[in-house]
Amino acid sequence: GEPVGEGVGDASADGVQDAVAPVDREPVGVAVDVGARDGAAVSVRVEVGDTVTVGNLTLDVIHCPGHTPGHVVFYHAPSHFAVVGDVLFQGSIGRTDFPKGNHQQLIDSITQKLWPLGSETAFVPGHGPMSTFGHERKTNGYVSDYLLA
Repeated sequence: GEPVGEGVGDASADGVQDAVAPVDREPVGVAVDVGARDGAAVSVRVEVGDTVTVGNLTLDVIHCPGHTPGHVVFYHAPSHFAVVGDVLFQGSIGRTDFPKGNHQQLIDSITQKLWPLGSETAFVPGHGPMSTFGHERKTNGYVSDYLLA
């Protein structure tokens, strides 16, 4: 089947919004909806290498382009947990048919930035059930170790 995902700039279930940067500069981050105040949405901008604190958790910001140029993943190292949005799904990967989407860049983001976080790392995708990087490395029809060997 085809990779699944939403359109560029669509808010995903985790409240993260993909940013589309101007054509003449490299994207460096995304706007994150952090709540509402007096009826108005509140957003902050995160940059690659930043950390984001949610309650008592500190999450690393990891740039994972491909689905969109500025896509980031949030990773909590102590619990081996990631919020990946539309980069990776159980059994699939994010769409790359959007303007500035790049299939090879998405594959590289997954294999070079997510896989090194460990097979035991559980992740929440933008849609569908949770999985682990280890499970996807064994079974995913787009990025399994067997397929990419």
